[in-house]
Amino acid sequence: MNWDQMTASIHRIEEGFKEADEQRALTSSQYICADDLSKRQRMGWRIKDMVPRKGLCVVWGPPGSGKSFFVLDMACAIARGMDKYHGKRIRPGVVIYMAMEGNLQDRVDAYKKRHHLSEGDLANLYIKHGTVNFMDEQVVMAECAAIKDAIGDVEVAMVVVDTIARSMPGGNENGSESMGAAINGYKIVEDYFNTCVMPLHHCGKDVERGMRGHSSLLGAIDAEIEIKRNADDPVRVLHVGKQKDGLDHYDLFNFKLEQIILGPTSRWDEDAEPDEMDASCVLQVTEEAAQAKPKGERKSKNETIFDRAVEACRQIHGDIRESEVRSQFYLLHPGTDNAKKVAFFGVWEPFMRTAANAVNMAAADSYR
Repeated sequence: MNWDQMTASIHRIEEGFKEADEQRALTSSQYICADDLSKRQRMGWRIKDMVPRKGLCVVWGPPGSGKSFFVLDMACAIARGMDKYHGKRIRPGVVIYMAMEGNLQDRVDAYKKRHHLSEGDLANLYIKHGTVNFMDEQVVMAECAAIKDAIGDVEVAMVVVDTIARSMPGGNENGSESMGAAINGYKIVEDYFNTCVMPLHHCGKDVERGMRGHSSLLGAIDAEIEIKRNADDPVRVLHVGKQKDGLDHYDLFNFKLEQIILGPTSRWDEDAEPDEMDASCVLQVTEEAAQAKPKGERKSKNETIFDRAVEACRQIHGDIRESEVRSQFYLLHPGTDNAKKVAFFGVWEPFMRTAANAVNMAAADSYR
């Protein structure tokens, strides 16, 4: 080894020690005595026992449950500087709403009209339409910079991401890699603005199984708000679920969607008919109770086909006959002859065990 090589080697060693010292100083500063920890300022709530000032809070529910109407209503309350949101105290501030599904123009106009707001009352609500890829760190950092340019040096109260699916284009909600990348993107925004990030999300086909997608999402969130709705019931239930540091698992209020007429469509569309009107909806709290969820487990495919066959038999004959129900069942069932036979007796025999059904039988044909 010549002199130059030796000098270069020593320099690399010195640089290595320097980096190690810097990392050690950074790591050691992360350890805090419990006595000192108790003296630190607590983060607190954006909305008491509902939305943390900093963290990841997911709002989810089935399609058509009114998730975005609720979140917009809440965002407007924070941006307007209201003292309370349905009895829960608010810490007001600027709200960023990333609307990746649809246009919020009519919804905002409907909210303004319903609450008799004037120009400037929602000056602290900033809306962006279009997709943001939260799986890409560089894209997320650029978005943070764009938000900073738009609002200046003020506190960001909340960042809404509507929806998780739209914020991970090309990603797989059920995959740990894609979901992990999106969660990392949300955390970047959370740390950059020291704020609450609120993604909207859907449930799967079975609502009882909760939010769809990879389980890492549930583990990562600090709070969740579920919108419950049974079938076509107009009444929704706002349920506060998981809360890491507050009161959790309670129903806050029930709500419906109230239609607001905005005006004639001809205001902006010259081809519109004279009677065409623009309309949207706003959240309306109600004392009405939601419809009770039907008891029992979800019906199987064969049970659903059987119900249709029984109904058809009632309409044709006015009563229930095994041979006729069986014929209708076979017509509706897509399987082979043997599969139809097995499926039919799998649902017919439990049906017959009910005394009320047996009484209603006009005849019990034998079939073997």
